[in-house]
Amino acid sequence: MATQYNHGLYQVKPVKTGHKLFGQIVGFIIGSFAVALFCGLLYHPINDTLRGMRYEPSNEMAEIMDRLELTDRGLLVFKSTQPVLQNRDEFIESGCNDVHDTTSTLGCYDSTNIYIYNSENSELAGLEESTAAHELLHAIWSRLAFYDTVRLEPLLDEVYDQNKDKFADYMADYPDDQHYTELHSVIGTEIPASQLPDELRAHYETFFANFDHIYSYYERYDGVLAKINAEIDALEQEIEQQRAEITKREEYYETEANRLNEDIRRFNQNANTDGYFTSQQEFDRQRNLLIGRQKTLSNYYSETSALVDDINRKIEEYNAKAIHHNDLIQSINSKPQNSSKVED
Repeated sequence: MATQYNHGLYQVKPVKTGHKLFGQIVGFIIGSFAVALFCGLLYHPINDTLRGMRYEPSNEMAEIMDRLELTDRGLLVFKSTQPVLQNRDEFIESGCNDVHDTTSTLGCYDSTNIYIYNSENSELAGLEESTAAHELLHAIWSRLAFYDTVRLEPLLDEVYDQNKDKFADYMADYPDDQHYTELHSVIGTEIPASQLPDELRAHYETFFANFDHIYSYYERYDGVLAKINAEIDALEQEIEQQRAEITKREEYYETEANRLNEDIRRFNQNANTDGYFTSQQEFDRQRNLLIGRQKTLSNYYSETSALVDDINRKIEEYNAKAIHHNDLIQSINSKPQNSSKVED
């Protein structure tokens, strides 16, 4: 309410000021929201810049950064996380393995820093680069505005639905509140860029100058493990098939050898019985039949022996590959105890 002076008398008149007050409140709210949004948008770039300025990468990490071919924006975020390569003891100390009780971890982002397990295994080339890209994408997701995450989530769901056979078991290990950040990282590193929706691919290209190349790091080290797994599986199948065949052949050989030995025994008995063979021709015919059976069975034995030698060679090869595979797994096992399952 307000008062108005008129002809020397005080006259109380209502003045419509509510809309002005509402406008001031709305203006204050919008202004506060704008300030908060503005500050929020500026917080990460400013903080990232300051943290990045204090970061001095090791020679190995500098090489990884170069191979990732990051854009200015991607490099800003990556340097701000001050990523480090760590041996097993250092990695355990960083607490990355605390995320999974029974699985080994290759890297982690703890909301501030990135830690990458250094396998020091040249045979698994690309492992550290793929892990670094994976963890960088976690850091990037944490910096996205809500309207960006809302825009990207359906695109990530689309790719996930197309690759459930590949990712379903992996994603089952993560709670709902980590679902999209994990999808964002695993899809960005383990699916070829050509298989992504244009909008999602454009998002990743904001941070990687050569995003097409990122998948190749995963493909390189995973291909080594996949190849040796496939070879072990193929050998196991061949061994089982040959083992079954050898068992049948051994059973057949034993049966035929017993029959042949009985027939030879009977032939010798008959040969020593006066008057059993009425002619030399009949004697020779039966004798030649037995000799022929002996040769056939001897050849069968040699073939079976060759199969036994072959299966033994394959078993040796299988064991060597299994040991090699276990050595590879152990080289990327960042836990103090043995573990064959590995997570990013």
